[in-house]
Amino acid sequence: MSVPMHVAANGLPVGVQVVGRLGEDKQLLQLAAAMEQNEAWQPFSPQQAFRAQAG
Repeated sequence: MSVPMHVAANGLPVGVQVVGRLGEDKQLLQLAAAMEQNEAWQPFSPQQAFRAQAG
């Protein structure tokens, strides 16, 4: 599962991939939810990256 973490200076999203053991989906979802709540992640649109790269 990929969890968004922040937007880099160039406007592109940065995330982290988390994996869990077979059958432990609940723990994986709980971890991802906790990571998202602890990070100041803002809704991101791919258009933002293109605008940031264009200057």
